[in-house]
Amino acid sequence: MSKKTPDFDGVTTLPAPNDRIPVGAEDYARAVKGDQYKCALAWAIRRKYPQAMRIRVNRGEVSFSIGEQRMHYPSDEEIIEQVIRPLDTGGELKPTTVRLHDGYVTPVQYSDEEQLARKRLVMAERASKARRNGVINESSKAGYRRFKEGD
Repeated sequence: MSKKTPDFDGVTTLPAPNDRIPVGAEDYARAVKGDQYKCALAWAIRRKYPQAMRIRVNRGEVSFSIGEQRMHYPSDEEIIEQVIRPLDTGGELKPTTVRLHDGYVTPVQYSDEEQLARKRLVMAERASKARRNGVINESSKAGYRRFKEGD
C-alpha cells in the first residue's frame, strides 16, 4: 500500500510502511553485477515508483528520493539473500518479493551544482510567467538576463 502526500509538483506517491516490491525476471535482465545503482531491486523500485530518483541498493541500505524526501531502509537478510548475493555471485536468480521496512525519511540534500540549477530554473519560470502576464519591469528583465547569462 502507498499513501499520497502533497509535494512540490502536486501529489506524489510515497512508500507505505512494510511496502512490498516485486523483483522479476525483467529486473534481473537489466541489472548490472556489482552496481549498487543498477541492481535488480533498484530497477524494481523504479518500476513501482517511477518518480524515484537516486536509487541505491547495497548490503547496508536501500535508499531513494521522491520529491524533496529521501527514504532509507536497512538491507535485511531477505534482500541480501534473495536479490543482492545471487546477482553478485552468479547464483540462481529467482523472481521474488522483498519488503521495505523500518525505514526513515530525511530531506534531500543537493550538491552546489544542483542547487544552482534549481535556482536558475525558478528564475526562468518567474521571468516566463512575468512575460505571459505582461508584467515586464526592470526587475524581471534583470532576473531573466541573469538566467540567460548563467549567474
